[in-house]
Formats: sequence, structure tokens, C-alpha cells
Amino acid sequence: MNINIYIPKIGFKSGELFHVFRNLKLRLTKGAGCCDVYCLDRYLAKKIIKPLRVFRNSTCAYPMTFDKFDDWIKVLDEIIWSFDFLLNDNELPKDVKFGSKKANKYFKRQQKGFELFGKYFLSLWI
Repeated sequence: MNINIYIPKIGFKSGELFHVFRNLKLRLTKGAGCCDVYCLDRYLAKKIIKPLRVFRNSTCAYPMTFDKFDDWIKVLDEIIWSFDFLLNDNELPKDVKFGSKKANKYFKRQQKGFELFGKYFLSLWI
């Protein structure tokens, strides 16, 4: 006896539907699916960027290592810029060629923002 099961086409290629359900099961049972850990940096950046923006606009205090509130806001802006740059696939301006000195400045700025995030991680509270 041959039983055919009809699965409606909803934009998935062969085998993708199984993957979607497998990934969902992993998210529910383990807390993260294979797609999440494949690009963990992007997955975490997506989770971090929105609360960072809200924090930046609602914070009224700053770490004691700063003399002025504006300096703290500049640090938060650099951190947010770094996550935005990552989520935009490290897209450089059209006039900047990959591998050039100008492009390296963008990547150094991004790295500096991530270092600031690590340095001030415990200061991200209101």
C-alpha cells in the first residue's frame, strides 16, 4: 500500500520543511537551533541591538570612569554602530573598496566598539 502525503507548497524547497521543524524543536528543547549557532554573532547582535538603543535613550546615569554624560553617550553610540555595521553585513560605503586602508578603518572602528561593549558590559543597567 502506497500512501502519499500532501504537503502544501509554502515557499520551501525539498527538505527545508523538515529543517524548519528540526530547528524549531532545537530552539524549544535546547534554547537555540542550528541556524542560530551557525552565525552566532549575528544572532546575538539581533538580540542585543534593540535593548541597547532603548538603553541609550533612557539612561540617565553613567559610569564613574567618565567625566561627562556626553562621553558615555558617545561610547554607547560606538557600541551601537558596531552592532549595526555587523547586521548590515559589514557593508562599506560605495566609494570604499574592500581591503583598502579606508575599509580597514571601518573594521577597526567596529572592533573598538565591540571592545567597549565588553569593557562596559557590567555598566549597562539603569
